[in-house]
Amino acid sequence: ELRQVLGISPSSKESIPAEMTSAQAQQSLGSMEQRTEDLLGRRQRLTERRKELTSLREKTAAYRGLEIPLNGTDQYSFLHFVTGSVPAQNLKDLAKTVGDTAALLPLAHRKEQQSLFAVTTSRGRPLLERALQQAGFQEDTLPVVEGATVDSLSVDLEKEQDLTAKELEHVNEEIRATAADFTRPLATIERFAYRECRLLEASRKFLRTEATVLIEGWVPANDTGTLEKRLGEITENRYVLEATTPDPSTDEHIPVLLRHSRLLRPFEMLVSSYGLPSYRELEPTLFVALSYVVMFGMMFGDAGHGMILAMCGLIALLAGKSRKTRDFGVLLLFGGLGSVVFGVIYGSFFGIEEFKKYALWHDPLEGDPI
Repeated sequence: ELRQVLGISPSSKESIPAEMTSAQAQQSLGSMEQRTEDLLGRRQRLTERRKELTSLREKTAAYRGLEIPLNGTDQYSFLHFVTGSVPAQNLKDLAKTVGDTAALLPLAHRKEQQSLFAVTTSRGRPLLERALQQAGFQEDTLPVVEGATVDSLSVDLEKEQDLTAKELEHVNEEIRATAADFTRPLATIERFAYRECRLLEASRKFLRTEATVLIEGWVPANDTGTLEKRLGEITENRYVLEATTPDPSTDEHIPVLLRHSRLLRPFEMLVSSYGLPSYRELEPTLFVALSYVVMFGMMFGDAGHGMILAMCGLIALLAGKSRKTRDFGVLLLFGGLGSVVFGVIYGSFFGIEEFKKYALWHDPLEGDPI
């Protein structure tokens, strides 16, 4: 949550210091929260104040230049004035209705509304209020500030708004600097929490007593030595490891792990799309790779198009940033090379008829395909 508030990007699940504990992580988070609490509180108060100032300036903008006092509309014994807006088409009828009993001063347009400043005597107030109500008048309540006018308040609001904007930018700079300081510690704590959650989830699946935990699972036979070494490091050699060969009755429960070189690895995607073989079945990746390249070349046999596919695959293989992109590049490269080979056999180069006379064989669709 603190990372999200400070705008810090999520961290990758890298290795973390083995010596970190939950107490240390909690203590670090506590100090970070104390450091950021004041900054985030200041930013919230300044943001709210900036919104208030903007709203006040919008309310008073239409009445600047009139020196309207802001002591309150009921502070005068003989005069009564109101500020607001009426539909523009009703302004003429309003002027006829009030006649000489009130002074109407039209101001700026607001879409289809006309801003209005109206003044009358205390005796003429009821007539003005009835006429305004009939005309669809919407009153603007100006702020009450003793001894100030709309113009003097507008100047003060503008100055305060500038100061608030500068202070808010300063606070945001402090938050950005704090976020930069917290990026690495928060990433470390986040990876620690991720690891602890995984361990907690795993521990719920194993038999345990107060002093021991029984962990049962599968590991490639060649990795047993590595696993034993790692267990010794973690437990300080306080463990017992028993590795057994799978019983034939458990074949359907044994997980299958495909491991191939970089050239064959992309073809694992083709195998897994149809389903992995069981533990004692033939591992078909090499056969799938060879048959895929041959069949793709036979069906897409064109030397020109094949070269384009091979070039695209080579670019993806050399410049790809992700493992999937590079694996897809290998598939394109081999598929393109297969297309080039069969394109030469068919005499097909971008489908141009003139090249068919150089074919090593002939177009398989010519004559009897069977």
